[in-house]
Amino acid sequence: MMNDQRIIVRLLIVAVLLTIPIVLIGACGGGYQDESTASPANVPKLGAAQLGAGAGPTPIPVTPTPTPTPSPTQMTLYDPVWEGTWTYKDNIKNFIVEFMPTKLVGEGVNRRRDQGAMFVEGNDGWMALSFVRINEETGELSFRIPTWETNFKGMLEGDVIKGTSLERSVFKGTFELKANRDQKPQRRKTIAPGE
Repeated sequence: MMNDQRIIVRLLIVAVLLTIPIVLIGACGGGYQDESTASPANVPKLGAAQLGAGAGPTPIPVTPTPTPTPSPTQMTLYDPVWEGTWTYKDNIKNFIVEFMPTKLVGEGVNRRRDQGAMFVEGNDGWMALSFVRINEETGELSFRIPTWETNFKGMLEGDVIKGTSLERSVFKGTFELKANRDQKPQRRKTIAPGE
């Protein structure tokens, strides 16, 4: 008796499951009763239509990214090439820093902000700067070297920047940079990600 009831319940479930797709196809029209000879819509490519002509999709205007005008303090930072020494982990290294107004470089997923670069004695190439911040009133300056996970914080006073560095929250150091206004920037046009 119990087995007979299970078989009946299973057959009912299978019957319901088989009828659900048939009901859905019928409810959606199934396509068999549509005897129209309509062809797909011919939509012009984006940009082919003229604004206000009512012929196809309207192109969406692209608003350029606003670029703030650098302040006099920022220009003091951007104009010269900065040269000096960096003391960390009992090493003294000569290094060059070239700051620049934020510029978007690259395409797609490689698009990023270029804010300048740093070259350290003994390295093969330039390293990208990130999160460059300067307080226009006090001259406080900070920037990061993501490659080395190093943060720099200092004070801009005239043609000198003095401050401290912290690498990976462990290795502390100091640095001093002086503006060399006679030197032309050496930085390359773009910085490859991860440099």
